[in-house]
Amino acid sequence: EFLENNSDKEKFKEDFFKIPYLLFSKISKADQKSAYLPFTISVRDGRKLLFYLNEKDKTVLTELQARAFPKTFDLCAFPKLLNDNLSNNPKYQAVNGWNVYDFNKEFLRQGVIFDDQNCKFKLCEINKDFKNIPTYPLLLVEPKSLSDEVILKASIHRTKGRVPTLSFYFDNKTYGKDSSFVSGIWRSSQFKSGILGSKSNDDIELIKAIKSLGNNLVIFDARPYLNASANKVKGGGYEDVEQYGNDAQLIFCDIENIHKAREALEKTEEICTDKFVMTNKSFWSQFEATGWLDFIMITLKKTTEIAKLVSEGNNVLIHCSDGWDRTPQLVTISQILLDPYYRTFEGFAVLIEKDFLSFGHQLDRDRKSVV
Repeated sequence: EFLENNSDKEKFKEDFFKIPYLLFSKISKADQKSAYLPFTISVRDGRKLLFYLNEKDKTVLTELQARAFPKTFDLCAFPKLLNDNLSNNPKYQAVNGWNVYDFNKEFLRQGVIFDDQNCKFKLCEINKDFKNIPTYPLLLVEPKSLSDEVILKASIHRTKGRVPTLSFYFDNKTYGKDSSFVSGIWRSSQFKSGILGSKSNDDIELIKAIKSLGNNLVIFDARPYLNASANKVKGGGYEDVEQYGNDAQLIFCDIENIHKAREALEKTEEICTDKFVMTNKSFWSQFEATGWLDFIMITLKKTTEIAKLVSEGNNVLIHCSDGWDRTPQLVTISQILLDPYYRTFEGFAVLIEKDFLSFGHQLDRDRKSVV
């Protein structure tokens, strides 16, 4: 109705179905009784397209899955085409995506000089060959005051071994702050306190070492308090901050898990793509009821708090249960607020690889994310 003439309508129909594979979020068989094979393609902009196939053409579904969610790059021509186009265009230079993020170069840019005798950090190689923590990077940045043995023992008391490690160093001197404090953003998984409230001297030693670097330590547990408490039954839990000193703090962020987030997003997509959306007088109340805005609001509120604390010389440790969904959201947005480099194209690419890819965010599984 909003298109003025037939040619515009035809072009709209044609373009509506031109969807790059990378914009597919899900392909699923539709729950409909039909003589044909019905399936739905969910698109990242909220569209859901229903198709019908003859039984003899059902291999099309398999081919779509292989191209939209490839397990190898054998079928994907996009990288080659992109590089060819860029190399032939004088305005651009082809970029090898594997070389955008370099661990040592990035921490040097942040101001961490491992060879400097005054540096408070060290390179930790307990995860060499991904042996001890398969979902972590090969190299970790840890307090220099601790031995690798202590750090390795501390990892035993964290879910999936995901021990606290430095993600971002805030160079107080560069930003005109008190350079006597060493502050930054650290990340991990939950502490395995369990229902008996078990403790780990090695984990306590590591957290105390992090706390001693700066003005204070604040732990942000991304989960609601009730969820974190319930995890004790399964062997998880959270920190007892009294072990680290009277001024250490623990803050629960009340961010629900990925399943609740996905449910909220699906409800949002449903009301936004309804054919009566333009005349729906209850749209805003329905939109609010999805809970999607709550996720956005809480995440932005907490990242603002984290950025402020770090800029004031504090160290912040962030985790959820496993530390690879809610945690990287809080970690990365906080860094975008603190460091203008991450607001550039290159910096943002580095940030995604540093804090999502290298820390085990499951891009290739049910998250179906685009990088």
